[in-house]
Amino acid sequence: YSFRVDWLTKTRSEEAEKRNAEMLEMLKQEALEPGEAPEDLPKGGVTQQHPGWYMHLNVDMSFADSLEEALSDARKFIKNSDFSASAFGRMGFEEQNKDFNAPIKPFKAQRLELIRQLETPKEHVGKFDFFREGFIEVGEYALTVALESLSMRDEIETAFSDAENPIRSMIGLECAVSKGKDDDWEDVATGELELEGNTVRVGDWSRDFEDHDEVAGIAFGEASVYDAIQDIVYFFDIPDKSISNGDD
Repeated sequence: YSFRVDWLTKTRSEEAEKRNAEMLEMLKQEALEPGEAPEDLPKGGVTQQHPGWYMHLNVDMSFADSLEEALSDARKFIKNSDFSASAFGRMGFEEQNKDFNAPIKPFKAQRLELIRQLETPKEHVGKFDFFREGFIEVGEYALTVALESLSMRDEIETAFSDAENPIRSMIGLECAVSKGKDDDWEDVATGELELEGNTVRVGDWSRDFEDHDEVAGIAFGEASVYDAIQDIVYFFDIPDKSISNGDD
């Protein structure tokens, strides 16, 4: 789980965005475990969550083993911090200037509102699950505190006719289809996925599969179907990995 705090502003600054992007990358490198790659860590989408707001200052980012631990850390931070960039956040930057200071100090009521929002679950499904966020406007700025988690969904291996076939979870979603074997792949179709019996339709493309065809994949994410007769694999991918689903 990641716990992240950011200041946003209505005024876009390329210098601030570049500096904060470098800091975020640095923080993630610090959090890597042996054998992990940067793409294995949670990816923030703060400005995508709030159109019209731009990054002003990354205040802090840390990692915890559980949601409860991350929430506890967040509560303590919100109650006690002045919301300037933390010592950890400043690491790697030699110059210590006013750009690292909080533009405005939040009042107690605003801090309590952040905590209240942060304790309200938000349902998202995808490779990177956005769990909780507190967001308040403070003068000309906005303050956001977010908790995110890398979803560890189990891969499903089953037959096409099985009820757990991950392709069933993709019905009605935008899907990209490709087919191939080894390193030889080609794009087949893109569009909304439909399933009728054993027939999969995506856009103008369709394919009939057998009950026993082998399927492997992750619900709401991706799936591959092996056609033993043609000795070829069909790969179905949901490009949008942040599909909402109240059952997850």
